[in-house]
Amino acid sequence: MKKIGWLLALPLILISGCTSQSNTPTQQNAPSSIALQFEVKPANPTPEQPVTLTTKVTGNNKPVNDANVEFEVWHSEAKNHSMLKSTRTGDGTYSITNTYPMAGKYNVVIHATTPKVHQMISKTFTIGEAKTNRHEHQTDGTGLMLHIQLPATAKSGQNTKIYGHVAQNNKPLTNANVQYEIWKEGTTNHDFTDVAETNPGEYYSSYHFKTPGTYHIKLHVEKGEIHDHTEQKLVVK
Repeated sequence: MKKIGWLLALPLILISGCTSQSNTPTQQNAPSSIALQFEVKPANPTPEQPVTLTTKVTGNNKPVNDANVEFEVWHSEAKNHSMLKSTRTGDGTYSITNTYPMAGKYNVVIHATTPKVHQMISKTFTIGEAKTNRHEHQTDGTGLMLHIQLPATAKSGQNTKIYGHVAQNNKPLTNANVQYEIWKEGTTNHDFTDVAETNPGEYYSSYHFKTPGTYHIKLHVEKGEIHDHTEQKLVVK
């Protein structure tokens, strides 16, 4: 009986061992820092010509193939920003292809998120001939970049995770005083949430949306002489 009991327990031990190995998180091998390179093809595009924006993501001198990469693109004289999801087109290489009808200088912020880090870099490219004296996105020379990462969907009555990413001169801005200001559209009640820096330059909070509707979420950042903010909307169902 003892031998039979031992044999019956053996498969459970083997199954348990396999489960433990399969649950080995990829985060353990994920790089704690990443580098981004930027390329535009063709080098001198004209209006309405297909333009491919590409970034190469590397960590520990190796290509990173599990990154979530988005390109935030806008004309230097426009207020509207387009957030475009990329497609992995090669080993550690992520691209988008688009056309731009308006000549001039375009700003692009590349957002790359991996299991351990979120990295941003700011670049520009020109369509046709750029005019001089155009308004730049960052006129104060601080090189500050702010980004709010929201879920695709949110439900009332549940806690929703909110991540903010703050960088300066393409490096995470750490130990900043960060708050999220949240209010429902059409109301005057504004809430301010507690925030924790979970990774360098990454600021996390959770918010309980009580009722459905459109909410404004504003990220406030202060550190030394820096005082800036960015805002996004979130539809809660």
